[in-house]
Amino acid sequence: MTVAQLPEAPSAPFAGNEWQLGVYRTPFAAVDMNASGLKRFRLKEWHYISFTTEEWFVAIGLVQLGYIANLFSYVVDRVQSRPAVEHGEL
Repeated sequence: MTVAQLPEAPSAPFAGNEWQLGVYRTPFAAVDMNASGLKRFRLKEWHYISFTTEEWFVAIGLVQLGYIANLFSYVVDRVQSRPAVEHGEL
């Protein structure tokens, strides 16, 4: 099937109490993220910081998905070839 043969998208991804799943040639005209519980999936946030010295590489990240969060960090010894020290919390 070529792109030209694909149908046009419905006006919204959720209509008539049904998801309009499929592959479409055009985008949805209107996406209401407040409908049908989609609001919690709308905003994704993350914060990541890292720094390096001659001896260490340190990184810390926080991923906030609205319904779950993940915090991780790792440290790499740049002088000695040792595995990274990792820590994470969900």
